[in-house]
Amino acid sequence: MKSMIKFISNQEAHVADEDFDENVLYARIFFGDGDYETFCIDITDWSKEYYIKQWKHAVRYSIKNRNVSLLFKDFRISTPYNVMRSFVYILIPEEMADTEKWSDQNSEDSIQPQDFYITERIIYATTELSTLCSEKILNIIKDCDDVYTPIYYVNPNRLDWFYPYMANDTSLQNIWHKKISKKHLESILRL
Repeated sequence: MKSMIKFISNQEAHVADEDFDENVLYARIFFGDGDYETFCIDITDWSKEYYIKQWKHAVRYSIKNRNVSLLFKDFRISTPYNVMRSFVYILIPEEMADTEKWSDQNSEDSIQPQDFYITERIIYATTELSTLCSEKILNIIKDCDDVYTPIYYVNPNRLDWFYPYMANDTSLQNIWHKKISKKHLESILRL
């Protein structure tokens, strides 16, 4: 089985030579149904190896605990005010996903979970607790996004403490999502 995530060259990502950035890698995520997405990975603060380590951790966590986790597409905390605007893929076990299809087709007695849903979100996060108390930071985010958006505290050494925050929003109604098999998700463990 093809790996769910594959690193690709700048040429495969269609990056022009003048747009080359030594702090950016490119990867492609395959959703198992022929669809894929190409994304860039900022390696300013995390190395390629650390991203792989985080993805494997998230997959193991979700499979073992049947709980929500996420795959960081970028993790760059060396930003103004120590707040990152990060793109993430959220992994949601099918029994936790709030979808009309799931609730219409399954009763509590018939749940035999195996698969997952994957969706994409933008989150704001920080590794500095003091940032969470700053009204100035919240107003800067509001000015950018036109709403007050939560800032999550992330301890990169204890991401299992962070993943449960994402479990509060498992609604997939009216947003992009794909169902992926457990076997396909496990291919990330072979990176």
